Amino acid sequence: MKMYYLLFVILFSSTSEIFAQPGNAFSPMTAPGAGGIRDFLHELFWDNPAGVNYNEIFFSSDSNLVINLDPSVLILSGFPNIVNNTINLDIAGLLSRGIKYYWRVVEYDSTGSSPGDIWYFSTRGNYPYMDENFSNGFTNWEIVGPAGFNNWRISPFGFAGGQAPELSLNWSPSFNGASFIMYKTVFETGPYAAFSFKHFFNHSIETSTIGCAYTTDEGVSWTSIWELNPSGNLGPASIMLQLPFEYTLQIGFYFSGNSFNIDGWYIDDVYINSPLSLPTPPTLLKVKADTSNLRVNLSWDAGSSPNPPWGYIIQRKTGAPLNNEEYSPLMTVSPSTLNAYDTTVQLNTIYTYRVSILSGPGPSNTNWSNEATAYVPLVVPVEFVSFTADVINNKINLSWSTASETNNKGFHVERQSSQVNCQWSIMGFVDGAGTTTELCNYSFIDENLLSGKYKYRLKQIDFDGSYKYSNEIEVEITAPEEFVLYQNYPNPFNPVTKIKYTIPNVVNSQWSIVNLKVYDVLGNEIATLVNEEQAPGVYEVDFDAGKFTLASGLYFYRLTAGQFVEARKMVLIR
Repeated sequence: MKMYYLLFVILFSSTSEIFAQPGNAFSPMTAPGAGGIRDFLHELFWDNPAGVNYNEIFFSSDSNLVINLDPSVLILSGFPNIVNNTINLDIAGLLSRGIKYYWRVVEYDSTGSSPGDIWYFSTRGNYPYMDENFSNGFTNWEIVGPAGFNNWRISPFGFAGGQAPELSLNWSPSFNGASFIMYKTVFETGPYAAFSFKHFFNHSIETSTIGCAYTTDEGVSWTSIWELNPSGNLGPASIMLQLPFEYTLQIGFYFSGNSFNIDGWYIDDVYINSPLSLPTPPTLLKVKADTSNLRVNLSWDAGSSPNPPWGYIIQRKTGAPLNNEEYSPLMTVSPSTLNAYDTTVQLNTIYTYRVSILSGPGPSNTNWSNEATAYVPLVVPVEFVSFTADVINNKINLSWSTASETNNKGFHVERQSSQVNCQWSIMGFVDGAGTTTELCNYSFIDENLLSGKYKYRLKQIDFDGSYKYSNEIEVEITAPEEFVLYQNYPNPFNPVTKIKYTIPNVVNSQWSIVNLKVYDVLGNEIATLVNEEQAPGVYEVDFDAGKFTLASGLYFYRLTAGQFVEARKMVLIR
């Protein structure tokens, strides 16, 4: 038997309450720092702790509103008894591009609530187009320093080779360090985004550094794509560059050195251009650990490419999106394939994935899909939580629970009776839950039993055919103490009703000849429902008036068993 508790290693600390009762939501598929989220139809997935009654989801681009659980950003509530583990973000409307969004799941049970971790992701950037001639001054720009905040200016000249005005970095007031100026619009770049600008550097003494860079974190860190260390005048010159693949990217210029040693740097006609027909990356990448087969299942929605697609490239890295580890190629699948299986995973490990379209000629590929994270747990075996039985008349109701399951196809319910050679017989099959970390409850009713002792056991069967037995439980059905003919139900009826009766132990004989018949008001026999020997026990039979040509009215049913005779009335309504 392969039934397990799944112990997840949760890597994200939170501002949640230390003493919250239900426990926090965990294992978000769109994990903190995930990029490439499109502005519509994206879905969030997560896992909930056991025993939750309902939960609420808060979502906004304003982190303070989410942190404070402001009612204005409550986008889904399961009150009083719905526990959600997924949400389509269309419920929040069309998302803005190039924006960071925050979300939080609050779990509720009978003891209180657990405000969960603050999770966040970034949507894809804007279409990569920019035509900046500085006619609007600094409107589209932000000086991010850390030095030289008063040195960037709009110059009324055309030293860079374009038309006035132009952007300039002046030497005064003097500073020694680095100064960045950043374009405010966030772009999503791909394989065709061309970047160009004009510049002129007017040098005085000593070597300084000038360059163009991009940031993916709003100016906290920068990556240079063009850099010079001039020791004299440069330009005017036109610079043409290729932008890198990024979900969200902002362009900036920078100077590093002692500004006193230069006269100025002039920049104009900053331009980003892309073809009108851009490839679109795959979207809605979903990943889920399948511990029954020790793999991660991946699926995604198709992207598109102007060039003939050759297939989909899948990359993977260990850890969550914020992990500094680089992505590595995992596999390539055909262009008609929209799912894959990663069978190279290890237990107790987190993996993040992304997918791109590979197309020709070239070859080249689109930008990447959304980042999606899978959590492969540590597996620890356990047994059944409980296995019990209740007797109701001549029925036995079996109930059992599992703490969690892996690869569980289901259960054969087996019975042993002292009346039938003490052999185990299969009474039925109950489907299992496959692989789950949730508490699962099952039941099975064994009906129409004679009085006596019975043993039951469960044969738990895996999808690979392996199996294991549960413990055995013994149940006794005692014989009724007297004859009873119960009122039929429903009554009145149309066209079917049930008739129930009991047969007690009969002196000198284990069996009684039982006769149950139906009559009309004139005493004419309508039907014989029972005419056989029956052991002591509780019985129930159906009378279907639809099988006969009967009018609405009063009818009788009579039970005869040995010396016992009793009749009751019933009403048929057509």
